[in-house]
Amino acid sequence: PTGRELPRPMVRRVLLALSMQEGWAKSGWASDWGKNIYAPTAFLGTQLDEAREFTVRTQFTAPDGSNVDKTWKVTTKYAATVDLDAVNRYIKGEDPEEDVPRSAIQVLEVVMRSGVSARENTLVIGSSVFFHVPRDGNLYMQLPGGAEAWAGYRQAVKPCQFGLSFNIDLAATAFLTSGPLVEVIAQVLGFRDPRALSEPLNPGYMRQVKDSVKGIRIAYERPGGFVSNKLVLEVGTRPTSHTMFKLDDGREVSVAQYYLTTYKVKLRFPNLPPLNVSAQAGRKVWVPMELCKVVPGQRRRILNEQQTTGMLQFAGLKPQDRMQYLTEVVTRQDLGGFNQGG
Repeated sequence: PTGRELPRPMVRRVLLALSMQEGWAKSGWASDWGKNIYAPTAFLGTQLDEAREFTVRTQFTAPDGSNVDKTWKVTTKYAATVDLDAVNRYIKGEDPEEDVPRSAIQVLEVVMRSGVSARENTLVIGSSVFFHVPRDGNLYMQLPGGAEAWAGYRQAVKPCQFGLSFNIDLAATAFLTSGPLVEVIAQVLGFRDPRALSEPLNPGYMRQVKDSVKGIRIAYERPGGFVSNKLVLEVGTRPTSHTMFKLDDGREVSVAQYYLTTYKVKLRFPNLPPLNVSAQAGRKVWVPMELCKVVPGQRRRILNEQQTTGMLQFAGLKPQDRMQYLTEVVTRQDLGGFNQGG
């Protein structure tokens, strides 16, 4: 894809749509869903200066709930041929001074996870693949304090004296809980009922809200149904009912009053601070938390003691249970069938 760099999930959707349109399936192609496509044959050409352009349309509902209907221009260009025979030569020791063929091994690792990572319910982080299946207790666990655990596997292709070894092991990591932001905030503050957030929050709670929300990506659903993916750049210091801004005619109104007047929406949580989602310097666009959802797949890098304990319980399987888990992961069709049909 040309222009600014696209997120990998979007690249994945575009390339899969292009593959179906152009009939690439029989070529055995694979991708890292970044800028690289690999195939056992040069089905896209081998000339260094030869670029091919394709136009493809995608229609889908994104994880944030937005409907995407867009036409893309994709440009492909031959980059290099990776010598996979170098792996065989290295294993056989034909050239004692030959280094480990890292480029070839990197390609094999991409190919081994390309089919699995093509699924919408997967997320690739480094050499690990994680599955987002909230209703599956083996793959998902709700952690306290607005976090959730996803399970998956980590993989590695390594040359050894008997040939190539493919190592796979359980992997688990923590993410921000996805879903309605008000419900996530209630979990962060330890409230069993989100309706408690309709009351004024003390300064300590307001600091927790700010620390939890700033910098995350949310799906903002404007009254009328339009959904847009936004980054939270700032959390207001005052409640939505007391955060003021100027209209085009110079009048000042609160965020809560603006939504009531403009959209006929009376906010249920006017005591929560609003979020600034404007990417334009010097301009603020305030949106209410109750119209936002947390986009799935955002890592939670710092865990508290309760969350750490939960992660240990989630991922600390006995050897026989770990083997059963890995066997299930590589055979379940709803998890990609481990590259079948990739």
